[in-house]
Amino acid sequence: MVKTYLRYESRSVFGVIASPTGNAVFDHTGKLSITPALESVIVWDIKKGTQVARWSDSSNKAEVTCIARSPSGSDYAVGYSDGSIRLFDLTSNSVKVILNGHRGRITALQFDPTGTVLASGARDTDIIFWDVVGEVGLFKLRGHKDEITGIAFVSASSGGNADSALNASSQGYVVSSSKDTLVKLWDLRARHC
Repeated sequence: MVKTYLRYESRSVFGVIASPTGNAVFDHTGKLSITPALESVIVWDIKKGTQVARWSDSSNKAEVTCIARSPSGSDYAVGYSDGSIRLFDLTSNSVKVILNGHRGRITALQFDPTGTVLASGARDTDIIFWDVVGEVGLFKLRGHKDEITGIAFVSASSGGNADSALNASSQGYVVSSSKDTLVKLWDLRARHC
């Protein structure tokens, strides 16, 4: 006796078009995917499979290498191969801030829990902390011997209260990883490893 099965046939196919050198992130709802596309960033509606927006800066010709979402969910930091960082607003689809300070391609971006301080790591082995509201660099940490691969903020306090931007970033710790095979714990109050 032979049993027959229904053959599976897909209705539609959707593939997110993205550059292989950058990372894709989702918005806070999980409905949108923010992906790098050479020197632009494309915002995709995952459910519909359509392009919602395209972020680009006419003065920029460098490729997107890293994307990070702010805790607020509306701001996205985009790192480029020329060492610049641009903050885009998801609601207005425009550039809010341009930050320049690295000499190599951006390889890691991370917002602090308040969303007002951005840490960036690059191929130049530096970690720079940026005041997003004031649009300035706060300080730079040096100690790795190769490209930064990851950054994470670690809270020093066990309390659940929300501190101001400077207190949250200056009294905690940051963990960084690098291609030099080291993971370092940085004390932000003393600004050393």
